[in-house]
This record gives sequence, C-alpha cells and structure tokens, in this order.
Amino acid sequence: VKRQRGVETLTPALYTEEERAAVLRHIEEHFGPVETALLEVASPDIAVHIAVIPPCPEHDCTVLCTVGMGASPMRVPPELAGRGLERAELMMALPAHWRVQDLDEQWHWPVRWLKIAARVPVEEGSFLEWGQAVPTGGPFCRNRKWNGFLVSWPVAFGTESFRCTLPGGEPVNFYQLVPLYQDEMDFLFRSGPEALVRYLPERALEMVDLSRE
Repeated sequence: VKRQRGVETLTPALYTEEERAAVLRHIEEHFGPVETALLEVASPDIAVHIAVIPPCPEHDCTVLCTVGMGASPMRVPPELAGRGLERAELMMALPAHWRVQDLDEQWHWPVRWLKIAARVPVEEGSFLEWGQAVPTGGPFCRNRKWNGFLVSWPVAFGTESFRCTLPGGEPVNFYQLVPLYQDEMDFLFRSGPEALVRYLPERALEMVDLSRE
C-alpha cells in the first residue's frame, strides 16, 4: 500500500527482474518457448500475466502458464510450514488448435479461470497445493458440464517441471488445472485426490480433453 497526498493506493505484488527471469527460464525449459504474453493492464493485488507457449516438437499442445501469482506468498497453515508451498504458478495444456487470442468464451475460459484461480489465495487468505479443488459454481465450458478443477502436477512435462527455484532460494510450484465434472468433484471431496487420480483417464491429467465423457 502506498500513500499519495493522503490517499492510499494499492500496488500489486511483483517479482523482481531476477525472479521473473528465473520463472520464465523454467517455463521455456520445461513447457516450451514463449510466443507471447497476455498482459494484465491493471491489478490491485497481483499482476497475473499469461505466457502462451505454442505447440513444439516436444509437446503437441498449446500451454498457458501464469507469471506473477508466485510473487505473493500464500498463507500456508503452520502444520505445513517448511514444505515450500508458499509460492505457485498455474498452467493448462490445451489442444494444439486452441484460439488463445479469441475472446469468445468458447476459447477464452482457460485464460479467465487461470486468472481467477491465481487470485483465490489472495482473496480468501488461503493457499493452493496438489490435490485441492477449485469449484467454479457452474459449467464454464460450452457443451461440457465441467464444474471445477483439480489442482494437479503437470505430469506430461516431467517431474522437473513441477518446481523452480528463485534466486533467493525460495521454490515456486507449478500446478496444472484439470477440468472436472460434478460427479468427479464429489468423488474428490468424498474419497480424496489419490483415489480420483487413479480413476481419471491418463489423458485427462495431461491436457484438456474436450471429447472426454
């Protein structure tokens, strides 16, 4: 919070130049070269930009990844302190043909929900980690009755993609948002993430599959 002529103004939490460079190096090393970034013009809390990684020889998918969520450490419960869970970025792997720049909700929902999910810890004073759910309050994708997301690891990109280290030594975890149907959300709350991961098709954990029943 800054004060200008007696008026409080909010400034978003930001990475230092060195921290941002480390995050971008990690993204390019594990998810592919960044083609462009969807920049956030103004924000009172965290500036959540979206790095766009087009299909490449290693991965035949379009990847969207937040850059900026991890600039604001999340409020981790005392019993989980020391596990390096305070900082995170979120990503989604989409079909190669995805029209990222199209603002029609048919194509825009991944960008919108990455930004919404990235702000959950700030707005609720909580944190996100592997196995948690992000409810959406209703279907968010045309012709798909998905009602939430599983916070998972980006398993298709290898375990080294799961975490990068900032210059100061702090880790940043990279989580993938996996769309879930309501019965899968119910199963997650009832039986836990380990059981759900065993139940879901492998492809669903790797990228958004619009054909998945």
